Amino acid sequence: MKIIYPYNEILPLKKAHDAYIIRNCAALADSGADVTLLCGKGSLSKSELFSFYKINPNNPLKIVQLPILRRNNIFHLNWNFVFFHATKRYIQRHHPDIVMFSVLKHADFLLKNKVRGCKYIYEAHQLQWYPSYGAQLNLNKIRWERSIFNRSDLVTATTIALKKILSIYPYDLQTKVEVLPLACDFLPLSAKKPLTPFKLYYIGQLYTKQGLHHLLDALENVEGIELNVVGGRDVQITHYKEYCQNKNIASKVVFKGFVPPDRFQEELDDADAFVTTFDNSERMPYVAHTKIYEYLALQKPIVAPNLEIVNEHAPYGVLTYDTADRESLVEHLTQLLDEQTYKRLASEVKKNPVLNWTERGKTLRAILEENTLIKQEC
Repeated sequence: MKIIYPYNEILPLKKAHDAYIIRNCAALADSGADVTLLCGKGSLSKSELFSFYKINPNNPLKIVQLPILRRNNIFHLNWNFVFFHATKRYIQRHHPDIVMFSVLKHADFLLKNKVRGCKYIYEAHQLQWYPSYGAQLNLNKIRWERSIFNRSDLVTATTIALKKILSIYPYDLQTKVEVLPLACDFLPLSAKKPLTPFKLYYIGQLYTKQGLHHLLDALENVEGIELNVVGGRDVQITHYKEYCQNKNIASKVVFKGFVPPDRFQEELDDADAFVTTFDNSERMPYVAHTKIYEYLALQKPIVAPNLEIVNEHAPYGVLTYDTADRESLVEHLTQLLDEQTYKRLASEVKKNPVLNWTERGKTLRAILEENTLIKQEC
């Protein structure tokens, strides 16, 4: 099974999407498929990318860099067609069994320039419309997105919630949708009794809808917890540091900034529990959240909003607070400090099933074989 996965970016981006794509490709390659990831010139070398994303250096994934215009030139021009055209030529020359993609504009271009005999698979991580938007429909965007999905031979989704949306108006997809959750290779953290202060960790991006403001507001009313924030850009960290100063909680919060994936285990070693506070709005209640899978793999208690997607990800070992009740988050953070509650959660969280990347790669390969009738060569 020969697979080409084009991604029109210069790697690494240091975001969840690029981390997913390269790990997904590496997992498929490790399963025995012949996989080539196409990315933009200017990316780190293959060995550097493998080190950055914590991929086994012996993984057989191929990485090919193609010309790209991504504001990395003296004129600061950004033009997708350069990479799109190079991708089309590469696919025509190498004629894979499967082309996989997860960027709408790129997918639209390649689907208009199909290579005979190739199957085209779209990986849906987010959509143009969610039920939280209500009647606020941009029908032109939705029709365009729907046409891309329906021209694909298969669509994969990372959550049941996304599949449900694709099955009803305004999508009503004709193309089959397969659900395959995310994966994580983190090892469980060592079990230990929490000390004072209790070490609570937040991992991830810091844009507004991740809800860090809610967490910092709640921390005003909780004593005995030190919040460690891993991730974010310098400008975001500066903003939140000022926010903490104004709230008089600067002594309760440590900003660790961006931590490369290969240093995560070391950096999180003293964590007692994890928290996520994303908003109950737009895409947030429906899409997969990488941080929750990471938290589950690390096997420590979790505090998260009481939303359908959290219950789908993590039915055990999670304190779920009411996003509409400002005091609910304070109450649940305080519960973490209760010894018996903590012990119960620490035991229950281990019941959650979490795929590692090897398992996910094998499962995805089986899905591709079943839905394209292309069998893996032995």
